[in-house]
Amino acid sequence: AAATAAAATSASSADAAALQARVRTLEADLATAAVRERALRQALLDAKGAIRVVARVRPPTPAEVADAPLALTQAAGGDGDTKLTLAGPAGGHAFAFDRVFGAAASNADVFAELDHAVRSVVDGCTVCVAAYGATGSGKTHTMLGGGGADAGVVQRALGALFDRVDEVRKQGWECAVTAQFVEVYNDDLGDLLAAPEKGAVAGGAAPRPPTKLAVAHGDDGATTIVGAAVHPLQTAAAASALAARAARA
Repeated sequence: AAATAAAATSASSADAAALQARVRTLEADLATAAVRERALRQALLDAKGAIRVVARVRPPTPAEVADAPLALTQAAGGDGDTKLTLAGPAGGHAFAFDRVFGAAASNADVFAELDHAVRSVVDGCTVCVAAYGATGSGKTHTMLGGGGADAGVVQRALGALFDRVDEVRKQGWECAVTAQFVEVYNDDLGDLLAAPEKGAVAGGAAPRPPTKLAVAHGDDGATTIVGAAVHPLQTAAAASALAARAARA
Protein backbone atom coordinates (compact mmCIF):
# COMPACT_ATOMS: atom_id res chain seq x y z
CA ALA A 1 0.00 0.00 0.00
CA ALA A 2 2.87 2.35 0.89
CA ALA A 3 4.59 1.63 -2.41
CA THR A 4 1.36 2.31 -4.32
CA ALA A 5 0.89 5.64 -2.52
CA ALA A 6 4.50 6.63 -3.24
CA ALA A 7 4.06 5.79 -6.91
CA ALA A 8 0.86 7.84 -7.08
CA THR A 9 2.60 10.79 -5.43
CA SER A 10 5.48 10.54 -7.86
CA ALA A 11 3.09 10.44 -10.82
CA SER A 12 1.19 13.50 -9.51
CA SER A 13 4.44 15.41 -9.08
CA ALA A 14 5.46 14.53 -12.62
CA ASP A 15 2.07 15.66 -13.96
CA ALA A 16 2.32 18.92 -12.03
CA ALA A 17 5.84 19.55 -13.35
CA ALA A 18 4.68 18.84 -16.90
CA LEU A 19 1.75 21.24 -16.50
CA GLN A 20 4.02 23.94 -15.13
CA ALA A 21 6.39 23.48 -18.04
CA ARG A 22 3.45 23.69 -20.43
CA VAL A 23 2.27 26.91 -18.77
CA ARG A 24 5.74 28.45 -19.09
CA THR A 25 5.84 27.49 -22.76
CA LEU A 26 2.42 29.02 -23.41
CA GLU A 27 3.38 32.20 -21.53
CA ALA A 28 6.53 32.50 -23.66
CA ASP A 29 4.47 31.96 -26.83
CA LEU A 30 2.00 34.61 -25.67
CA ALA A 31 4.79 37.11 -25.03
CA THR A 32 6.25 36.42 -28.48
CA ALA A 33 2.82 36.86 -30.08
CA ALA A 34 2.32 40.15 -28.22
CA VAL A 35 5.64 41.49 -29.53
CA ARG A 36 4.70 40.44 -33.05
CA GLU A 37 1.27 42.06 -32.71
CA ARG A 38 2.83 45.37 -31.64
CA ALA A 39 5.28 45.20 -34.54
CA LEU A 40 2.48 44.54 -37.03
CA ARG A 41 0.36 47.34 -35.61
CA GLN A 42 3.30 49.74 -35.87
CA ALA A 43 3.96 48.60 -39.45
CA LEU A 44 0.31 49.29 -40.29
CA LEU A 45 0.48 52.76 -38.75
CA ASP A 46 3.74 53.49 -40.59
CA ALA A 47 2.16 52.39 -43.86
CA LYS A 48 -0.86 54.63 -43.31
CA GLY A 49 1.32 57.59 -42.34
CA ALA A 50 2.06 59.40 -39.10
CA ILE A 51 -0.37 62.19 -39.97
CA ARG A 52 -3.65 61.44 -41.71
CA VAL A 53 -6.31 63.88 -42.80
CA VAL A 54 -9.77 62.48 -43.43
CA ALA A 55 -12.96 64.22 -44.49
CA ARG A 56 -16.51 63.33 -43.56
CA VAL A 57 -19.49 64.52 -45.58
CA ARG A 58 -22.48 65.44 -43.43
CA PRO A 59 -25.93 64.57 -44.81
CA PRO A 60 -27.66 67.75 -46.09
CA THR A 61 -30.45 69.31 -44.07
CA PRO A 62 -33.89 69.80 -45.69
CA ALA A 63 -33.10 73.50 -46.12
CA GLU A 64 -29.83 72.67 -47.83
CA VAL A 65 -31.58 70.21 -50.14
CA ALA A 66 -34.09 72.91 -51.12
CA ASP A 67 -31.36 75.47 -51.71
CA ALA A 68 -28.81 73.09 -53.26
CA PRO A 69 -26.32 75.62 -54.61
CA LEU A 70 -23.58 72.99 -54.65
CA ALA A 71 -23.35 69.26 -55.18
CA LEU A 72 -20.84 66.90 -53.63
CA THR A 73 -19.51 63.94 -55.55
CA GLN A 74 -16.95 61.40 -54.51
CA ALA A 75 -14.48 59.37 -56.55
CA ALA A 76 -13.25 56.02 -55.31
CA GLY A 77 -9.55 55.53 -54.96
CA GLY A 78 -7.49 52.75 -53.41
CA ASP A 79 -8.35 51.96 -49.80
CA GLY A 80 -11.75 53.65 -49.72
CA ASP A 81 -12.63 57.03 -51.12
CA THR A 82 -9.79 59.55 -51.16
CA LYS A 83 -11.13 62.34 -53.38
CA LEU A 84 -13.89 64.83 -52.82
CA THR A 85 -15.24 67.04 -55.57
CA LEU A 86 -17.27 70.15 -54.88
CA ALA A 87 -19.27 70.92 -58.01
CA GLY A 88 -21.14 74.14 -58.65
CA PRO A 89 -22.42 76.38 -61.42
CA ALA A 90 -19.01 77.98 -61.90
CA GLY A 91 -17.19 74.67 -62.12
CA GLY A 92 -15.83 72.04 -59.81
CA HIS A 93 -13.09 71.90 -57.21
CA ALA A 94 -11.36 68.61 -56.39
CA PHE A 95 -9.77 67.86 -53.02
CA ALA A 96 -7.62 64.88 -52.00
CA PHE A 97 -7.59 63.33 -48.54
CA ASP A 98 -6.20 60.18 -46.96
CA ARG A 99 -9.79 58.99 -46.65
CA VAL A 100 -13.25 60.38 -47.38
CA PHE A 101 -16.37 59.21 -45.56
CA GLY A 102 -19.62 59.77 -47.38
CA ALA A 103 -22.92 60.96 -45.93
CA ALA A 104 -24.00 57.35 -45.31
CA ALA A 105 -20.93 56.53 -43.16
CA SER A 106 -21.56 55.77 -39.50
CA ASN A 107 -19.52 56.70 -36.44
CA ALA A 108 -18.42 53.07 -36.33
CA ASP A 109 -17.02 53.42 -39.87
CA VAL A 110 -15.08 56.53 -38.88
CA PHE A 111 -13.63 54.94 -35.75
CA ALA A 112 -12.50 51.87 -37.69
CA GLU A 113 -10.00 54.21 -39.35
CA LEU A 114 -8.63 55.19 -35.91
CA ASP A 115 -8.86 51.93 -33.97
CA HIS A 116 -5.26 50.74 -34.48
CA ALA A 117 -3.86 54.17 -33.62
CA VAL A 118 -5.86 54.34 -30.39
CA ARG A 119 -4.71 50.87 -29.32
CA SER A 120 -1.09 51.81 -30.05
CA VAL A 121 -1.22 54.23 -27.09
CA VAL A 122 -0.65 51.24 -24.79
CA ASP A 123 2.42 50.37 -26.88
CA GLY A 124 3.94 53.76 -26.02
CA CYS A 125 2.80 55.84 -29.00
CA THR A 126 1.48 59.38 -28.67
CA VAL A 127 -1.81 59.80 -30.52
CA CYS A 128 -3.93 62.88 -31.20
CA VAL A 129 -7.37 62.90 -32.84
CA ALA A 130 -8.71 66.35 -33.73
CA ALA A 131 -12.00 67.32 -35.39
CA TYR A 132 -12.01 70.55 -37.40
CA GLY A 133 -14.83 72.21 -39.28
CA ALA A 134 -17.35 75.04 -39.40
CA THR A 135 -20.22 75.34 -36.94
CA GLY A 136 -22.84 72.72 -37.78
CA SER A 137 -20.49 70.55 -39.84
CA GLY A 138 -20.84 67.54 -37.54
CA LYS A 139 -17.80 67.70 -35.24
CA THR A 140 -19.77 67.06 -32.06
CA HIS A 141 -21.71 64.21 -33.62
CA THR A 142 -18.50 62.58 -34.83
CA MET A 143 -16.58 62.97 -31.57
CA LEU A 144 -19.38 62.47 -29.02
CA GLY A 145 -22.25 60.98 -30.99
CA GLY A 146 -25.16 59.46 -29.12
CA GLY A 147 -25.70 56.23 -27.24
CA GLY A 148 -25.31 52.61 -28.31
CA ALA A 149 -24.53 52.08 -31.99
CA ASP A 150 -24.31 55.85 -32.50
CA ALA A 151 -21.47 56.34 -29.97
CA GLY A 152 -18.84 58.79 -31.12
CA VAL A 153 -15.07 58.61 -31.40
CA VAL A 154 -14.46 59.54 -27.75
CA GLN A 155 -16.63 56.75 -26.33
CA ARG A 156 -15.31 54.18 -28.79
CA ALA A 157 -11.70 55.21 -28.14
CA LEU A 158 -12.15 54.79 -24.39
CA GLY A 159 -13.63 51.34 -24.91
CA ALA A 160 -10.82 50.27 -27.25
CA LEU A 161 -8.18 51.69 -24.90
CA PHE A 162 -9.44 49.76 -21.89
CA ASP A 163 -9.84 46.59 -23.97
CA ARG A 164 -6.15 46.88 -24.82
CA VAL A 165 -5.26 47.67 -21.19
CA ASP A 166 -7.08 44.51 -20.08
CA GLU A 167 -5.12 42.50 -22.66
CA VAL A 168 -1.71 43.68 -21.47
CA ARG A 169 -2.66 43.26 -17.80
CA LYS A 170 -3.46 39.61 -18.49
CA GLN A 171 0.06 39.32 -19.90
CA GLY A 172 1.48 40.48 -16.58
CA TRP A 173 1.96 44.18 -17.31
CA GLU A 174 0.95 46.93 -14.92
CA CYS A 175 -0.93 49.76 -16.56
CA ALA A 176 -2.42 52.95 -15.13
CA VAL A 177 -4.81 55.24 -17.02
CA THR A 178 -5.33 58.91 -16.16
CA ALA A 179 -7.17 61.70 -17.93
CA GLN A 180 -7.32 65.47 -18.12
CA PHE A 181 -10.19 67.35 -19.76
CA VAL A 182 -9.35 70.85 -20.96
CA GLU A 183 -10.63 73.38 -23.47
CA VAL A 184 -8.95 76.06 -25.55
CA TYR A 185 -10.88 79.33 -25.55
CA ASN A 186 -9.47 82.64 -26.76
CA ASP A 187 -6.02 81.03 -26.82
CA ASP A 188 -6.30 80.15 -23.11
CA LEU A 189 -6.42 76.66 -21.63
CA GLY A 190 -9.09 75.90 -19.03
CA ASP A 191 -9.86 72.81 -16.95
CA LEU A 192 -13.35 71.51 -17.78
CA LEU A 193 -13.49 69.58 -14.51
CA ALA A 194 -12.14 72.28 -12.19
CA ALA A 195 -13.95 72.76 -8.90
CA PRO A 196 -16.56 75.58 -8.88
CA GLU A 197 -15.57 78.91 -7.43
CA LYS A 198 -16.46 79.62 -3.81
CA GLY A 199 -19.72 81.48 -3.49
CA ALA A 200 -21.23 80.00 -6.65
CA VAL A 201 -25.01 79.82 -6.55
CA ALA A 202 -26.24 76.28 -5.91
CA GLY A 203 -27.92 74.81 -8.95
CA GLY A 204 -26.70 77.62 -11.16
CA ALA A 205 -24.06 77.67 -13.84
CA ALA A 206 -20.95 78.08 -11.71
CA PRO A 207 -18.10 79.81 -13.56
CA ARG A 208 -14.82 77.94 -13.67
CA PRO A 209 -11.84 79.28 -11.76
CA PRO A 210 -9.93 81.87 -13.80
CA THR A 211 -6.69 79.93 -13.42
CA LYS A 212 -4.88 79.73 -16.75
CA LEU A 213 -3.16 76.46 -17.48
CA ALA A 214 0.23 76.10 -19.11
CA VAL A 215 1.69 73.58 -21.52
CA ALA A 216 5.09 72.22 -20.50
CA HIS A 217 7.53 70.19 -22.57
CA GLY A 218 9.85 67.98 -20.54
CA ASP A 219 13.41 66.96 -21.33
CA ASP A 220 12.13 63.40 -21.84
CA GLY A 221 9.89 64.57 -24.69
CA ALA A 222 6.68 64.33 -22.67
CA THR A 223 4.16 67.15 -22.97
CA THR A 224 1.99 67.93 -19.96
CA ILE A 225 -0.65 70.49 -19.02
CA VAL A 226 0.38 72.09 -15.75
CA GLY A 227 -2.44 72.89 -13.34
CA ALA A 228 -5.19 70.71 -14.78
CA ALA A 229 -6.62 68.06 -12.48
CA VAL A 230 -5.48 64.50 -13.22
CA HIS A 231 -8.20 61.87 -12.87
CA PRO A 232 -7.26 58.19 -12.40
CA LEU A 233 -9.50 55.86 -14.41
CA GLN A 234 -10.14 52.19 -13.71
CA THR A 235 -12.82 51.25 -16.25
CA ALA A 236 -14.18 52.38 -19.59
CA ALA A 237 -17.54 53.13 -17.92
CA ALA A 238 -15.89 55.48 -15.41
CA ALA A 239 -13.96 57.17 -18.22
CA SER A 240 -17.14 57.63 -20.27
CA ALA A 241 -18.95 59.14 -17.29
CA LEU A 242 -16.11 61.60 -16.72
CA ALA A 243 -16.04 62.52 -20.42
CA ALA A 244 -19.79 63.13 -20.35
CA ARG A 245 -19.38 65.37 -17.29
CA ALA A 246 -16.68 67.36 -19.08
CA ALA A 247 -18.89 67.74 -22.14
CA ARG A 248 -21.62 69.33 -19.99
CA ALA A 249 -19.20 71.83 -18.43
